[in-house]
Amino acid sequence: MDEELIKEYYEKNPEGIDPVFEIRELYEMHELIKKSVEKKSPTKLLDAGCGKGFTGNSVFGLCKEYHGFDISYSAVAIAKKRLPNGVFNVGSLKKLPYDDEEFDCVVCSEVLEHIPDYLKAMSELSRVTKMGGSLIITTPNKHNPDMTLRLYTKGRYTPQIYDSPIDYEELITQFKKRDLEIVEFKSFWFFPSLGEEMSEEELEKFMKVLEKLSDKYKKPLGLYLFFELRKLK
Repeated sequence: MDEELIKEYYEKNPEGIDPVFEIRELYEMHELIKKSVEKKSPTKLLDAGCGKGFTGNSVFGLCKEYHGFDISYSAVAIAKKRLPNGVFNVGSLKKLPYDDEEFDCVVCSEVLEHIPDYLKAMSELSRVTKMGGSLIITTPNKHNPDMTLRLYTKGRYTPQIYDSPIDYEELITQFKKRDLEIVEFKSFWFFPSLGEEMSEEELEKFMKVLEKLSDKYKKPLGLYLFFELRKLK
């Protein structure tokens, strides 16, 4: 898909959601990101694919210098109002306007699945991360049962343009090729479609079944994947 079509879509539909924590898995995701960034206390942080500043809202006070980057002028305009002391740029993640090893921490949350040829974007994220610095990536899990169900019944997981879940094993392979070491990995045990119908007790039992299946097949089944990576070279 042409990236210009994606840019046009997000100009009309600014990327991101309002900073509310009613959705269980989003709350967990942002808590993980916050804790990971807080451990580092980075001097200079890049929020790659910052959207309207939802993630920025979570990490802004944890770094000395916050930089937001997104494909959408509309989204960045909203982020600027939310984070007036941040530094923002607009463009493609496949060609970042930053120097090599400029940031000691880079966050890219729920973005790679929206980029055709996301490998170029991953290489750029690695390039601008300092040696020994942190790259935090979250992305939907292609192997999650809820994801599989929605893709099978509706042909797509969300109504967003080019929302293409990435294979877990492929991500691991690409990290290794870029000398990115996994420091921490987590998968989110939540099944929204069933969760809307189940009681907390029933959902908890179902999560345990998923965990056993995940252990048996050595494959994460949570809805989201969280990676904290360290750049080795």
